[in-house]
Amino acid sequence: MYLSGELWYSCGSLFFDIYQLLRYVCKRILNQYKMKKNLLITCVMLLFAITSMAQNKITISGVVTDKTGETVIGASVRVKGQESKGSITDINGKYQIVDVASNTTLIFSYIGMREQEIAVNGRSTINVKIIHKRRILGKYPFDTLC
Repeated sequence: MYLSGELWYSCGSLFFDIYQLLRYVCKRILNQYKMKKNLLITCVMLLFAITSMAQNKITISGVVTDKTGETVIGASVRVKGQESKGSITDINGKYQIVDVASNTTLIFSYIGMREQEIAVNGRSTINVKIIHKRRILGKYPFDTLC
């Protein structure tokens, strides 16, 4: 049994309308998927950027001692290039500096001791043995003043 031309045409246009409707819906879904995919990729990239920036900031702590192993109380520990960022050792010679770049340099100093610069290189604990300054004096202690 064959369909008459008129019935086939109406069925054909119905199928054609459904095809166009499905095609339109699929395009919309795919466009929304592409937009969502782009948004998802952007969010993931931002997340990686934020976490990588957070990983660059570390907390550094340690102990400052002299050549005999005694702890140095009140030694200055500061971040090179950031004068406002630093610490002073406590009664046990311990110090701690928060939110420091992992590739920075620390400067250790104390009265009568040689200033030392030490690269952090991602370490979170840096123990330092600070060295006395050498002074060459003449025969008498006050020869350098004259």
